[in-house]
Amino acid sequence: MIIYKFCSWSFKVDSKLKASLTSARILDRMQLIDVVLVAGNETTRTQPTLIYFKTLILQQLTMALRQNG
Repeated sequence: MIIYKFCSWSFKVDSKLKASLTSARILDRMQLIDVVLVAGNETTRTQPTLIYFKTLILQQLTMALRQNG
């Protein structure tokens, strides 16, 4: 499993989401910190942070669309 760290948040990213992020170049725009490998069980906050992560992505995409007309 891969987790991306963004500021103090950690996000579980599946391959489908990663592919869409990469194609939209959102990973670069959000300046995600190094990919870290997960060891052991995942915490219960994984789901809320993933939802928060998706919300951030939607905000980034909306801003990009507005700027590019």
